[in-house]
Amino acid sequence: MAFRTSDNKILIQINAIVPDDVDDFHGAEIEDFDREKLQALLLVDEEEIEADVAVHREVFTDEAWGQVAVFTEEFIEVISCKWKGFHIINAEDVCQELHHEV
Repeated sequence: MAFRTSDNKILIQINAIVPDDVDDFHGAEIEDFDREKLQALLLVDEEEIEADVAVHREVFTDEAWGQVAVFTEEFIEVISCKWKGFHIINAEDVCQELHHEV
């Protein structure tokens, strides 16, 4: 699940090598770094995320006791989700968070 702060920063996960003696990585605040997996959790500005998604909508009906209800379901397909050229591992959650803000 993507986490958004009150100042519109989003928690992303990327593959990267982060030195021990730094507090930020390419300007983003480092939340955590897994040395075994070489994965970093970063708080980044949402404007820095380059996301390309396709929005799909399905309309279906349901009937119960003679009443017909129409439902619309919307979901996104992530085509690309990057931050400063790094592929975002939790891209689906990040793009979902960005999409629902619109």
